[in-house]
Amino acid sequence: MTHILASVKNIKEAQAVAKTGVGIIDLKDPSNGALGALSYNKINEIVTEINHKKTTSSTIGDLPNNAELIYQHINKVAETNVDFIKIGIFSDEYTTCLDLLSSIAKKGVKLVGVLFADKPLDYMMWLKSLSNAGFSGVMLDTSDKSNGSLCNHINIESLEKFIQEARKNLLLTGVAGSLTKKSALKIKKLNPDYIGFRTALCSENVRNNGIDINKVNELVELCCSANTLKQNIKQNGKHSHLAI
Repeated sequence: MTHILASVKNIKEAQAVAKTGVGIIDLKDPSNGALGALSYNKINEIVTEINHKKTTSSTIGDLPNNAELIYQHINKVAETNVDFIKIGIFSDEYTTCLDLLSSIAKKGVKLVGVLFADKPLDYMMWLKSLSNAGFSGVMLDTSDKSNGSLCNHINIESLEKFIQEARKNLLLTGVAGSLTKKSALKIKKLNPDYIGFRTALCSENVRNNGIDINKVNELVELCCSANTLKQNIKQNGKHSHLAI
């Protein structure tokens, strides 16, 4: 079943989204890159406020290929008790970070690797590598929000293969990248675990504007109409699933 991931930038948006049928409340700063990070204090404030009433995820920021730097940011975000931590993988050179990230996953921290369709990445190779490293999930997104949506960079057949291979590798599957209602309807048919939105949830479809709850509810209805909207997250590592 498919669920909605809604990216929020502050506690006011989180409180409003928590009252909807959204499956995951994702914490990030949309004005600071594809995976712009909120401050640790803001992450902690929002996670504390949500108090496990909804599943939460948080980015660690658009970080360079530096294993120690990524490791430090993950550990800091993990202290907030957010459910999932999203890590941007911007090139195939990030494989040098996998051993260190694997050591974090073995401690029970649920990691989600974010791959970018507008970057030169070997998607299929990464699925196996992330699974072997103990990641809980993978997301396919876009890094440059001004350069079109995900569907401008990958066709529906390739996206379906990506989702199927991710599932074979026991990874929670996510799809995002300036998606519209029209593209979400096509992607829903592929049955990813979640479809992520920010721009489509905001007033005037401007990602730095505030979230319009009417748009949130409309997309929940569109993408999750076949679901019963009850969260059931398994808590044991990479075999986690969203089952609603």
